[in-house]
Amino acid sequence: MNRHTARELAFKALFGLDFAPEKTLDTLESLWAEKIAEGKIPPEKLVDFSRELVRGVIEKRERLDEIIRRRAIGWDFKRLAKVDKTLLRLALYEMLYRPDIDIPVSIDEAVELAKVYGEEESPKFINGILGYVAEHIDEFWEDNK
Repeated sequence: MNRHTARELAFKALFGLDFAPEKTLDTLESLWAEKIAEGKIPPEKLVDFSRELVRGVIEKRERLDEIIRRRAIGWDFKRLAKVDKTLLRLALYEMLYRPDIDIPVSIDEAVELAKVYGEEESPKFINGILGYVAEHIDEFWEDNK
């Protein structure tokens, strides 16, 4: 499993949580363990990156949503597509809290996943918001500790 697949797994987990918030991270861990045992996803060692992303997005969700609200000018946050919000949260988390990941990689991965899971305009919308954040990253690093 490569990082692209790990991001896709993290995206699916986070997207599912948006529809079923009563499912906790513990429930996700159980589901992952079950799928690993069934051979449906790679061994646990290869899922660690996904887990880290999911935990990080959950932990920083309020801050990530604040950034999305600030940059989705003219859009009602509640009406944004759940796919787009989930991909933005994931990419923003990487950009702001994972210095080991190059910012252009985070943007490219989010855009590629948007092409698969989003609407026709999703890649452009996501690229626009993430591109702005990348160009003005210092404004967004204020409390990333």
